[in-house]
Amino acid sequence: MFLNDEEKRMLDGQYGPGCSMAMSLLKRFGEAFDAEKMVKANLVHISTSLPIDLLEEMTEGLERFKTSCSLHAMFNPKDWKEKYGITLIDGYQKSGGIISDDSEIYERLRIFKRLHAIPILTCLPYTVGVVPRQGDTFLATGSSGQVAANSIFGARAGRESASTALAAAVTGVTPYMGLLKKENRFAEMFIKIHGIDFDEFSEADYGTLGYCIGHIAQTKNVVIDGLPMNLSVEQCKFLTSPLPVSGACTMCHIVGVTPEAPTLEAALGGKKPKEKVEIGKKDLEEARQNFLTNATDRDVDLVVIGCPHCFISELAEIASLLSGKRIHQNTRFVVGVSDATNTVAREAGYTRILEDAGVMVTNCCMTGLNPLIYLDDVETVATNTSRGAHYIQRLTGGKDKTWYGSTKECVQAAVSGKWGI
Repeated sequence: MFLNDEEKRMLDGQYGPGCSMAMSLLKRFGEAFDAEKMVKANLVHISTSLPIDLLEEMTEGLERFKTSCSLHAMFNPKDWKEKYGITLIDGYQKSGGIISDDSEIYERLRIFKRLHAIPILTCLPYTVGVVPRQGDTFLATGSSGQVAANSIFGARAGRESASTALAAAVTGVTPYMGLLKKENRFAEMFIKIHGIDFDEFSEADYGTLGYCIGHIAQTKNVVIDGLPMNLSVEQCKFLTSPLPVSGACTMCHIVGVTPEAPTLEAALGGKKPKEKVEIGKKDLEEARQNFLTNATDRDVDLVVIGCPHCFISELAEIASLLSGKRIHQNTRFVVGVSDATNTVAREAGYTRILEDAGVMVTNCCMTGLNPLIYLDDVETVATNTSRGAHYIQRLTGGKDKTWYGSTKECVQAAVSGKWGI
């Protein structure tokens, strides 16, 4: 693998042991996938749950990150204890990597602050101004950010690990491979949508469609034809975020929306697709019934919205639906949103309406880092995101069953305490 003189100096330790360690990791990572060189990392979004030892070692001798670096959503046990009285540390530890030590959170944030990382603490960086341009190399911890960068903004993002994203922030470079290369970005599978009235589509319907496509595509790049060309960024979020969880699809061309897909032919690179699949209303109904809804008990213990984090428009909708109402005494309702978006929502009055109704508003990850789904008395969860339904079922080892539907249906369940009432 070719390294230029500056990259060799990093590898040789001339910029400190941390930079050397990071470059060594990236070099081995690139060689494993036959990358011929490194390229500049324009934006990096890194995990806030990295092991302290790794974070300290890989940043030793570093004064600041070599490129613009923002921080992913995090779980803060002190915050949950002070706000909601939740202190089930054993439950957090069993959940798989959730931080249960306040001192670890403080130490991570101290290191990140020293290195000038941007503490946006969200799984959806493009909602708070961290927006990659077309052609930018974007290294993201979190698959929803990766697929959005490729599919909505035309940036270049591969499936990234927490450690390789950190290494890219330390060195400012990353191996030139996978979806960073133009020739690897063309669509392989053509998804043709038919018989669907998009005027009646809810955000949950877009989530079902994305989940269905990801399940079919698996690792293949896809192009979708037949969707409205005036899709909102919120609709794009619900459509693209489940693609990497029901399968491993990270490049989704939406004809007329994705910058690289002004036409079907452009998305395919002028070639015929290797596969063509038609998806209609029946396919979506089967996906919802077979994968996203597995609950039978209509008593809802918990409602989860915000996987990925909510836009301000989503908070406005929830506030409108909840105005003058209260959450049922037997049901918890938690909404995930970045602190920046929540600040705007609070100024607009949305957050006050939610909190007055009994909603918990938090900046943590709504599935993997949400302590509520692991509580013993939570068994039935309602959510409006297919990504969330997928994770909740699996991260709890099948303990939690899910009802899946629109925001309106979820709010109704939170108020009545029952699904479909």
